[in-house]
Amino acid sequence: MDALEHTPDAVAKPVQVSVAEYFRASGSYQGFCINCREITNSGVEPDARRYECEVCGERMVYGIEEALLMGAIEIAADEEEVG
Repeated sequence: MDALEHTPDAVAKPVQVSVAEYFRASGSYQGFCINCREITNSGVEPDARRYECEVCGERMVYGIEEALLMGAIEIAADEEEVG
């Protein structure tokens, strides 16, 4: 089953993260849980799928890059960039 089929709510309403939050999560190998909608876990590969969440316990953690590609998160414009 494709991740998009498994996560319609996450795709319909992406969580907004700042550029700084995204790069911090990416640089420290964190993931994004589509169940509790939090940046969580450490040691998550960029293309990870269905890792167990340290917060809610569900197997719904995706690599931060994977979450971005599947539409679960969206990078919001920083205030400085909105000029």
